[in-house]
Amino acid sequence: MEKSINKDYVSCFVFSSDFNEFGSNLAFAEPLTLFHTTFVDSFSVVAQETDPTGVAFSSDGSKMFVVGFDGSDVNEYTLVTAFDVSTASFVDSFSVAGQDIFPINIAFSSDGTKMFVLGETGDKVNEYTLVTAFDVSTASFVDSFSVAGQETGLTGVAFSSDDTKMFVAGSSGDDVNEYNITLILPSCSPPVLGIWIIMESCEISSDIIAPASVMIQNNSVVIVNSGGSLIIPSGENIIIVNGSALKLIQGSNLQVNS
Repeated sequence: MEKSINKDYVSCFVFSSDFNEFGSNLAFAEPLTLFHTTFVDSFSVVAQETDPTGVAFSSDGSKMFVVGFDGSDVNEYTLVTAFDVSTASFVDSFSVAGQDIFPINIAFSSDGTKMFVLGETGDKVNEYTLVTAFDVSTASFVDSFSVAGQETGLTGVAFSSDDTKMFVAGSSGDDVNEYNITLILPSCSPPVLGIWIIMESCEISSDIIAPASVMIQNNSVVIVNSGGSLIIPSGENIIIVNGSALKLIQGSNLQVNS
């Protein structure tokens, strides 16, 4: 049985493989207080998957993703109301059979540009890049990472909110295995003139002077590393579109020129 909890901790979603349904949506009267849980609704995925094993949501709750053994694919659904499965409708699917015919769970990076599928056959975490965040039709396989040295009965995978930690659970060791992730991003490169529109995640490790205002969008994350500076001209702004982020590491600097 697969469970997922939305990040506000007011809804819990439970998979029932016996009925091919997602999700026995349970509402918490208080955050993470199981004693006050009430059933809300369910949504059948039988038209796409008869043996569902894992579920994940986009960060804003507008997308739901289901993996399973029957189709060996990732099924994408749009939710009209965030985290409300009664408003779900099927959009598309993406086959992962080339990497593992038994996908058991799924997770996404915080910006939705990376998808990770846990494979039971190979005991691996398979990584995919998404050109458009949380859109599986734009996915392509990148690489895989074996966890067989720690676990051969994989059941679940999750990531920390800053994407620097991976956690894999399994039934053979009855434990949770923690892994460090070294994030390698391309360097941010501003234009010579005009507004700097950033459409993909990047990092700043030196002094970077923006020619005008900076707009971070498309669920991109800009990381200013220790010793690096993002310098904005006087009178200009930094605009961070919903879903994107600017992260200042200790020892970095955000400066506005006078």
